[in-house]
Amino acid sequence: MTKIWVKHRGNNIAQVEFNDNLLKADESIPDFDCYSSLGITKLKSGPYVLIHGANDDEDEADSAEIVSDQVAFNAIVNTGNDHMLDEPKYARLKAFMLVDGEDDGTNTTDVFVTKTTVKKQGNSLVLILTDELRLLGLDVGDTVDVIVYKT
Repeated sequence: MTKIWVKHRGNNIAQVEFNDNLLKADESIPDFDCYSSLGITKLKSGPYVLIHGANDDEDEADSAEIVSDQVAFNAIVNTGNDHMLDEPKYARLKAFMLVDGEDDGTNTTDVFVTKTTVKKQGNSLVLILTDELRLLGLDVGDTVDVIVYKT
């Protein structure tokens, strides 16, 4: 397998084996047309790494970046790979699952914590739809509840 560099704050900090273990069974990545493949792994030191396979028709290389546990969890769940949470490597991510007593199937509200940028467009404020938000399954035109904390 091919090794790729993991970037963190603009610096190469480690190398990981390329993988595309977050592809769905039909080999698609929901709301992620900008990548030909998507994978995840964990460094020995603990952080999770999201692996982006570049499209063949573009002059970009495969890339890998350290992501928060929340982003790693969202990537696994939103690509339909919930079974990966049973693997020891990803076990700590189960903490992000919402548990309210027994799961009776009625809890349809998902809560995700993420950061994005607010920009002005005309007379409106617009949330920038980051890759992390796309992993949540959000797309342009979706309606969401927003709680804002200015940082």
